[in-house]
Amino acid sequence: MERNKLQLIFAWRLTIEKWFDLVLWLCDDLQKHWIIDIHIHIFGKWALKDKIPQYDFVTYHWYQPKEKVYEVRKICQYSLMPSRFLETFGLSALDSLSLWVPVIGYKKWGLTQFGDGIIDIEWDSLYTITAKCKQHTQTEYDTLSKKCKTISQQYTRDVWKQQVEELLWKPIQWSRILLLSDYANNMWGIETYIASVSNKLKECGAIQVSRIWSVWSKKWWLRYLNLALSVYHIPLIRKIKKHIKENDNYDLIRRHSTQRALWPVPIRWIAKNTKSTQWLMMHDFGLYHPLPSQIYSESQIINSKSFWQRMEAGFERVWWSIIKKILRSVPLFLKYVSSWWIKKELEKNIDLFLTPSTYLNAHLQQQYTKKITIKTLSHVI
Repeated sequence: MERNKLQLIFAWRLTIEKWFDLVLWLCDDLQKHWIIDIHIHIFGKWALKDKIPQYDFVTYHWYQPKEKVYEVRKICQYSLMPSRFLETFGLSALDSLSLWVPVIGYKKWGLTQFGDGIIDIEWDSLYTITAKCKQHTQTEYDTLSKKCKTISQQYTRDVWKQQVEELLWKPIQWSRILLLSDYANNMWGIETYIASVSNKLKECGAIQVSRIWSVWSKKWWLRYLNLALSVYHIPLIRKIKKHIKENDNYDLIRRHSTQRALWPVPIRWIAKNTKSTQWLMMHDFGLYHPLPSQIYSESQIINSKSFWQRMEAGFERVWWSIIKKILRSVPLFLKYVSSWWIKKELEKNIDLFLTPSTYLNAHLQQQYTKKITIKTLSHVI
């Protein structure tokens, strides 16, 4: 490939669940083999910046607005997405494909729908695949880049609008929509997707689009405490009730994420006090597994339905003392109870369950005793 340097980008959370470790191992291998004609741009949040190794061929941008990420992504030839975590869709991958940038990652689960846009690393190391990509001729790269463009065209606003209107049974322009979410923040990926949905609905001409979400604490211990005890949802429930009473004309109430923080009360209350249709878009397995960020196999979802399976899954890959396990069992038990209650309310009151990828549909149905209505609604660029 006729370039001075091969430019790569990793724009994700710098955490083990996203396998940022593999990117650091790649950097170690590149340095060990004195490969200096590659440059890697790394975006993301990391609390211990001073703990990350420094390399001459790596630029740490840390957290930057999405616009800045796009600006750098445009000059890169490949995007790194080496997550072994069970991805429900792959918004970061779609962001790259929309800029004609191929993705190097595991072609599994949600990423399988991107076909040739994903360069699979299942059978080779990230270093080996990167070295192979470096040998691509300009013609080979241009062919691959054009495939990315073709794939991304399946996720445009017009395609998404048509899918939404088929589910609504009427044009978006005639609709009043309320979006509810566990949380929303200024990171990329699914954390910002609720804002993207709101903007796209407005662009499509919806009469009214409103958003309500909870405040997601930056302190990890407070987040875990809140999820275990479901304390901070109380003012949010009041806010939702007040808003709906003042605007009792929504055609659709679309729930984002799994509603662990919003608790079951609004689900039942909305069903009883409004005529609005309720949708739920499932993005993760927080209701179906105690540690959704540690799901690396579909069998982990299948084998975590009963109480004892859930408790056992909560200690998976954990080698702790008896005291620590006892302390951990308390939030695991509380989470199981809250998840069980929420699922019961969802089963009774949600009109339509949405998934971003078809492979999720069977797993979602297995979590409920009754037949639920499930449709796939892809994400949008």
